[in-house]
Amino acid sequence: MKPRAVVGVFLAAGALTSPATAATAPKSWTCPLASIVNSTLGVHVGAPKTTTTPFSKTCTYPGPTSLSSISITFQKDDASQFATDEQATVKLLGAAVKNVKVRGDAAWTTGTGDLYIFDGKEQIKIHALSVGVTSPKTATAKVEALADKLL
Repeated sequence: MKPRAVVGVFLAAGALTSPATAATAPKSWTCPLASIVNSTLGVHVGAPKTTTTPFSKTCTYPGPTSLSSISITFQKDDASQFATDEQATVKLLGAAVKNVKVRGDAAWTTGTGDLYIFDGKEQIKIHALSVGVTSPKTATAKVEALADKLL
């Protein structure tokens, strides 16, 4: 997948989650240290900046460029909305989605440095475009390893 298409996957998939079905922002989650993100993904990003909305908490790790930034979003969700988001990504972008398991939780990826996990009450989204571009063969394994450290 070309980098421009990868950006489209991340932007569209991030916009698919409906705030109407989400409850309050997950306050119990803390952003992982940049050192954990760096060592697990093999990147060099800075300390996270946190953004909260009524329905989510996002940790953004700034990289040298906007495309090299990493984000992790924690969002209240339900199984139905999680499945809807996956199907909308497939339909909207024609993206090939691979279902995976992370510590027994439902998860899917497009294989481009992204991972969407549903743990039964929250969706966790990891967007690591730079990993998908620089390490396309190992991107999924790297974001899965980071997810294991979060769960």
